[in-house]
Amino acid sequence: MIEPPERRALDSRFANGIRTSLWGIEELLYVIVGVLLLAAAVLVVVGTVTGLINAIRLHSNAVDTGVVVLDRVLLT
Repeated sequence: MIEPPERRALDSRFANGIRTSLWGIEELLYVIVGVLLLAAAVLVVVGTVTGLINAIRLHSNAVDTGVVVLDRVLLT
């Protein structure tokens, strides 16, 4: 059975609308994940700098200071 041209055009517009909506949702998810990763990176850097400053203020030796920095950066 042959469909009228209006039906095919409607199906094509519907498929394009779904495709565009899914693309928009995917882009939104990527932006949200990127913002969350950026926030986590900022928190790690702030925590590392804070730990480093505290180790310097407490006059910790170099090994303890290095351990604090590596702990904050690598284990976070």
